[in-house]
This record gives sequence, C-alpha cells and structure tokens, in this order.
Amino acid sequence: MQKKIIIDGLSCQKCANNIKNTLLKLDKVIDVVVFLETNEAIVDINGEIANDLIIEAIEYDNKYHVKSIEDGTFKMVQRVSEDKIKLINRMKRLIGQMNGISKMIEDDRYCDDILIQLSAVDKAIKSLANTILDEHIHTCLVRDIKQDKYEILDEITNLFRRFQ
Repeated sequence: MQKKIIIDGLSCQKCANNIKNTLLKLDKVIDVVVFLETNEAIVDINGEIANDLIIEAIEYDNKYHVKSIEDGTFKMVQRVSEDKIKLINRMKRLIGQMNGISKMIEDDRYCDDILIQLSAVDKAIKSLANTILDEHIHTCLVRDIKQDKYEILDEITNLFRRFQ
C-alpha cells in the first residue's frame, strides 16, 4: 500500500531528507520518496498505519505541515536532475514551436509552411516519447521484473499498443 502526502515547508534537499528519515522510523514504512518540486512524499507501507501517526511524526517540530494524505498506488520515478532538465528543456522547445505555429496561423502564413512546422513538432514529440519509453524500459521495467512484479509486462504491452 502507498500513501501520497502533501507537505508544506519543504524547501530544500535537507528538508526532504528529514522527512524521509522521519517516516522511515515509523513501523511498517518500508520506503519513502520525497519530491521537492511538488511537495509530495510517496510512502510505501507494509500493512496499515494511521494517518494521525504520520501527521504527528511529520509535524513534531512545527517545521512542516501535512496538507493532505491520499491512499492508493502511486507510480513515480525519481529522475536524475540532469536528465530531468534535458526533458524539461525539450518540452519548452516544443511549446515554443507550438506557439510559433499558432503565430503563423494568426499571420495567415502559407499552408505548406505551417504543415512543415507541424511535421517537425510531430517528430519532436515522437522523439521525446521514445526517449521516455527507453528510460522506462531500462529503469522501471527492469526494477519491477527483478522484484517479481510481472504486471509491468501488461503495462508495457499496453504502451506499445498506444504507440501503433
């Protein structure tokens, strides 16, 4: 079971480490991943643990405040900072290209010119998707198979179907 916790007060890697170490001390908590960008902690739990216990542990010194706790299954991956920056920069370029195409339409540019730019965006999106798929196969898929979580094979099969 997992819990997603939204936490106010996370401002640096030291804060993230504090939250992780605090939660790992709780009985039944087996793993914690903290995402500074979204102020979230994903907690893997073996069994049940009361939300009040989690809140008390996090808020013990009044540095942090729990905004919400959600139960469920949350698939997340922590990317290497450099890789994340590269992906975000590619997305920003794509957004810039799309804004440029919008401007071309506003300016009544010739259809061929717009179609050429749309084709370039289409190829850039496919390239980005392939990069993320490659990362998924080499990290998440391998990790889950090593942990005998073979349902990942159904997930990857469905992904390939979507790409057709």
